[in-house]
Amino acid sequence: NLYQALTRAVRLPESSERFQLILLLTDGMPTVGETGVGPITRFAEDSLGGRRLFAFGVGSDVNATLLDKIAECGRGYTSYISEREIEEAVERFFMRVRNPVLSDVRLSLRPAGQIYDLYPVQLPDLFYGGELRLAGRYKSAGTVSAELRGKIRGKDVVYRFELELPDRDVTHPFVPRLWAARKIGFLLDQIRMNGESEELVQEVKKLGKRFGLLTPYTSYLTREPGDVILADVVDAVQRHQRSLGRPADLGFTGSAQFAREQAAIKALAAPGPTSAGAQAGLKSVRAAATIGALKRAEAVPDDATIRYVAGRSFVWRDSLWQEVGLADSGEGLKSAVKVRYGSRAHLWLLRRGAEIRQILSLGRRVAFIFRGVALEVGPTGISEPDELKRALAL
Repeated sequence: NLYQALTRAVRLPESSERFQLILLLTDGMPTVGETGVGPITRFAEDSLGGRRLFAFGVGSDVNATLLDKIAECGRGYTSYISEREIEEAVERFFMRVRNPVLSDVRLSLRPAGQIYDLYPVQLPDLFYGGELRLAGRYKSAGTVSAELRGKIRGKDVVYRFELELPDRDVTHPFVPRLWAARKIGFLLDQIRMNGESEELVQEVKKLGKRFGLLTPYTSYLTREPGDVILADVVDAVQRHQRSLGRPADLGFTGSAQFAREQAAIKALAAPGPTSAGAQAGLKSVRAAATIGALKRAEAVPDDATIRYVAGRSFVWRDSLWQEVGLADSGEGLKSAVKVRYGSRAHLWLLRRGAEIRQILSLGRRVAFIFRGVALEVGPTGISEPDELKRALAL
């Protein structure tokens, strides 16, 4: 009786001096009392007030969409765990939230519109020892004034600071992919909640291709075209998540937490009921769990067959690192040129700048676009710089 559980929880009087949390644990779907998703969600929207709600879905026979909606209404999140994970997961949760620092977090930026497309869309509360990382885009270099507002023990506080936005920054190459991962998670969540639309699907495809991220709509990057199943949100996103969280490489915290989440998700796939309904429930739960991890990503999704280098995405195909979109640009390219690896022409290319050196560092066989020409570095091809210059019309 999920509805009655919520009504009992919200009966407790609110206090401006206490940060009130509701922890919902369920191993099934609402089957007693009010069972409709709409009425339960509307009750949460209307009745939670300033309370926070965090949901734990145990096993695969839960209504993942409903739990996610309720948690969103309560400005919390949902964790999906196996039965043997309950004690550890709840203990971790209380260790995390026992010391709230800043609630009702709001950020305003001036000039308005200079920074946009910020994720997460809804800012979470900040707890002791935690971090709040926002990833967004900006229109041009310059100074932006920021004002961060929130509450500490019911009292309003304001922090003001300035951000210097550089014209170009190549020292943090993981940031664009972090932003793209969070936006993809947000878009996939919209698709899961509201159904597919051409606009959302195209946006996911564009982001996946540009930033080298696997999605249900760009999984053809590493599969044969006939193997792509667009409707299956789970399988592609699961692969997408394998290597999330590498603080040694990225300078981000949270990899241990992510590893625990992924272990719990995998445990949900342990042998069990094999009926069509059970399998559908399992896929729904795994999709919700992986999309939630994407939306809260603190590090960059990675895959052994994809690289993001110098602002370009490359996919490993036929023993060759090929720039994503190279085939799409075929008609607009001047020509296709091969350059022998290790030759003087290859060394001349290495001296064309830091971005080209990063691309060529991928390996002995790389195909990419250079000055409107499709270049392929490999075991055969042009050896002399002058010959390469002529081929490039320099």
